[in-house]
Amino acid sequence: MRRTRTLLAAVASLGALSLLAAAAPAQAGWQQLGCAPTDVRYAHICFDRSTNDSSKARGRYVNNSAYDLQNSGFFYKQTTSQTISCASTVTRAGTMSTCTRTLPKGRWQLGAYTWYGGQFLGTALTDQFNFGF
Repeated sequence: MRRTRTLLAAVASLGALSLLAAAAPAQAGWQQLGCAPTDVRYAHICFDRSTNDSSKARGRYVNNSAYDLQNSGFFYKQTTSQTISCASTVTRAGTMSTCTRTLPKGRWQLGAYTWYGGQFLGTALTDQFNFGF
């Protein structure tokens, strides 16, 4: 009898855990599509797509240089010249800035402008990738 109660309690606990697991939202994952160098050594941009939603895009400005860099990212669709901008920010040396947007269906690329001390250093662009499929 005692063994039966212990077994029933264990089964009930497992059932409760499986209900909690089913109710928990899925974690959003990201697939890296491509990266491109900037005009600053040890700094680059990377373009990611959500593994849960093919229209969600994330741009990352990775600054592994020794300098704090001003940058402004954007998502660009060449066929229509459509641009979706991200806020201009300062990415500190050794850190990363991100920008997440929902993109309409089509082929998009990530771009970023870089400045240091008020001087424009250049534009970086990744390859184009499909979104919203």
